[in-house]
Amino acid sequence: MEDVVKNLESKKESIENNKNESNKLTKKDFEAVIKIKNLSKLFNDFKALSNVNINISDGVFGLLGPNGAGKTTLINILVGKLRPTSGSVNIMGYDVQKNSIEVRKNLGYLPEDIGFYDDMTALNFLKYLSRLKGLNRYEASREAFKILELMELEERGNQKIKKYSSGMKQRLGIGQAIIGNPQILLLDEPTGELDPVSRKKILRLIDNYAENGRTVIVSTHILPEIKLIADRFGIIKKGKIVRKTKMKEVDDLEEFYEKSIRSG
Repeated sequence: MEDVVKNLESKKESIENNKNESNKLTKKDFEAVIKIKNLSKLFNDFKALSNVNINISDGVFGLLGPNGAGKTTLINILVGKLRPTSGSVNIMGYDVQKNSIEVRKNLGYLPEDIGFYDDMTALNFLKYLSRLKGLNRYEASREAFKILELMELEERGNQKIKKYSSGMKQRLGIGQAIIGNPQILLLDEPTGELDPVSRKKILRLIDNYAENGRTVIVSTHILPEIKLIADRFGIIKKGKIVRKTKMKEVDDLEEFYEKSIRSG
């Protein structure tokens, strides 16, 4: 959670310095929302990412691959938590490393393992993050209540987070990512802790969110779920993108995935 808060605190500083929304770029200004070029990341001698090249536009993009393939490393670079060893990432016209504050203004982020301030209530937690995103007290309160209702947590809003189940915490984590309706959502394994009913609702939410020209990147290894919502997807194996295509061009995703992993 510290990484999320740091991102938001940087975002708040930028918003306070520039209140003029007319200066904010929109995705329509660019052919591709996210441009990843020749991206590599080394951890000592281990190459977590190797010469990754992807252009991502609006809609839902599925980032698929087995555990340890490099999905989380790639997302951590996109949100500015990690610096690449080489290559570049450009989001909405901004270089992620050179203009990280501007990039974060447009991002919502759900880490794979999100930590919470367990002694805070969910309502106060959402109000706090909303304030960090630049909302005034009234706006932050309204946003927090809206998120709680959207995540079906309104009856538990005044309960401390430490009393939440893992599924409730997951829903709260997804909720905090969409505070302020960011243009881009980065969701790392968003449905892992959810029951089947909640999974369907969250998948529907993600699908609806990507409408109206927004971009959602979902990192997952759960193929049946991503098949329901993704417009396009890429398969990553051992730090390399081995296949990338449109979902509508694939009849059997499981078979396509298995062949790509074997041949890649």
